[in-house]
Amino acid sequence: MTGAFSTVERFVTDLPAQVWTTDTDLRITYTHESSSQTLGLHEGDVLGVTSRECFLGDPPGANAIDAMRRALIGERTAFRTAWEGRSFYARVEPLRDENDHIVGTVGAALDVTEDVAERAVDGGSLLETAQTLVHLGTWSADLRTGAAIVSREFERIAGRQFAHPTTEAIVEAIHEDDRAAFLAAYESAKSDGTRYDVQHRVVRPDGSIREVRAQGAFSIEGGQAKAVIGTWLDVTDQMKLDRVLSRMTYHDQLTGLPNDTLLRDRLTRAIARARRNQTQLAIMSFELDRFADVSDTLGPTIADRLLIEVGERLGETIRPTDTVARRGGEQFTLLLPDLQEPSQATAFLRRLRDRLREPFHAPLRDLLVTASVGIALYPWDGEDGETLLRSASSALHRSIESGPDGFRYFSDSMHAAVIDRLTLDQDLRLAVDANAFTLYYQPIVDFASGEAVGCEALLRWPRPGDAVPAGQFVARAEQNGLIDSLGEFAMRTAFAQINNLTSDLKRAVHLGVNVSARQFLDPNFVGRVKLMLEESAVDPRSVELELTESALLKDLEATRTTLRELRGLGVGIAIDDFGTGYNSLYYLKSLPVTTLKIDLCFVADIGSDPNSEAIILSVIALAHRLGLRVVAEGVETDAQHKFLREAGCDAFQGFCFSPAIPLADCRALFTGARSPGV
Repeated sequence: MTGAFSTVERFVTDLPAQVWTTDTDLRITYTHESSSQTLGLHEGDVLGVTSRECFLGDPPGANAIDAMRRALIGERTAFRTAWEGRSFYARVEPLRDENDHIVGTVGAALDVTEDVAERAVDGGSLLETAQTLVHLGTWSADLRTGAAIVSREFERIAGRQFAHPTTEAIVEAIHEDDRAAFLAAYESAKSDGTRYDVQHRVVRPDGSIREVRAQGAFSIEGGQAKAVIGTWLDVTDQMKLDRVLSRMTYHDQLTGLPNDTLLRDRLTRAIARARRNQTQLAIMSFELDRFADVSDTLGPTIADRLLIEVGERLGETIRPTDTVARRGGEQFTLLLPDLQEPSQATAFLRRLRDRLREPFHAPLRDLLVTASVGIALYPWDGEDGETLLRSASSALHRSIESGPDGFRYFSDSMHAAVIDRLTLDQDLRLAVDANAFTLYYQPIVDFASGEAVGCEALLRWPRPGDAVPAGQFVARAEQNGLIDSLGEFAMRTAFAQINNLTSDLKRAVHLGVNVSARQFLDPNFVGRVKLMLEESAVDPRSVELELTESALLKDLEATRTTLRELRGLGVGIAIDDFGTGYNSLYYLKSLPVTTLKIDLCFVADIGSDPNSEAIILSVIALAHRLGLRVVAEGVETDAQHKFLREAGCDAFQGFCFSPAIPLADCRALFTGARSPGV
């Protein structure tokens, strides 16, 4: 494929390295030459030629061919060699396909001639020459005086001469980000009388960096460390080659994305983490629709450019912890770890498809690209990597069979649930744009007088053909971000309608309005409430904002500040569903609330669960001691009504008096034109 090795070429351009690959017959399939002096592999001459014909001479050829043979059985080999007066450090390892099968070898040889020559000048003693050849510098120090001795090779690695070497000067040459780790290993070995072995970077005065493996041991006398001898092994060349080979082994050579080998490794780790943390993950396997048409009509160069840009867009869409891999052809796979619920995968899929649908700019025309997607979820569709990948692939094939630009979950039940959720989200967005919601009001009744004294505003969605329960669409709105628009609509509408009702009745009507956690945490929330109060002209003293315990506990200090500001506007604060949280009594004493609303789960157990009755009695007594009003929710039977009245509850709402009703019926109820319980 045209440009198939472009990423590798970009990666090794600045290295004096020769990179090559072979098939299982050791025939050269690719070579990249980035220096004028190489092992003699020139692409135009050697492609398809056997390695034995290319690597002439002994021992260089024998070393390389032996290393390639070892790679075919899964081994990695490193060796030093010489070629036509040049010195090289070389590595060879297996080349694997997307199924982790060995399909050839990949090798790289780094030209280190200049380094060797530099180190050979004025080589001095045989020991110094030997140190030069193996890139090993030595140093020693008297720990009582701090004075040190360093070898010539040590100074070459450090890129400086130590006129008066000391341990402090040696440590100063270590990269500041690595210094703490070195000192920790050094001090630990010093106190234990053991050896240290640590890898770190050395910063030369000109700013260049060398990678070294540092080892050392201490001389102990009378239980005290008296001296130290250490070595620096320069592994910079090896590290450069390791990065090149790692790039070729674990990344797609066209897009630079992780390949199948790296994907499988990360998937194994993600599954282990999900099992340990009891989280979920998703595998999305997707294929570009009609990609062959692009290649056939516009040519392989444009097709490659399209694949590269798809990879770039995917990289922009994913989280830092996600992985997008190219597994060959026009197929990509995404790993989404650390999910709390499947809907997170659906939300990501929506963003991904929107991004892909943006035009791709090509010569002469723009390309519109879609993809078919198959999705598998851990742990439902597989508990190991191989099973999950197979499930995602199966789902992809079913998606392709259904037509372009589609997606399919492996599980039929999950797929149906996701389709329902996506349909609900779409309809919900359209309904918000069209202001297709309305408010119903459930009367709040005073126990002492038996009369309705207020009402709670409740959102209703008269969805064409199928009304959606409020609990269902409100929960979805909280998840997809539409709750801000819905909440503001409910508050603005309720304020205006209750103000009009109050004016008509010539009496106060208490209003309760629900506030979501997301609304409450908005820094501009208090300002919005103030503006809506002013616009509606409603009396703030008749308004009570209802918040759940979970909303109040997200940031207790910020909650106190916001509640004080709201109380400063004159509105009341009710804690909704009181008793279902786990810190109720702790925060109740410090928050400026006015009302507690007993959750219907306790009310429903009246007459059948003494524990629930005891909790209700305790809540009422506690609230009254704190000067708070108590309202019971979900009162449906005479027995519940009787128990709550005798317990001293202030007010109630529920079907035993009236369900939530339209504003017109609510008006009739307050004027006596409509009887309760209808």
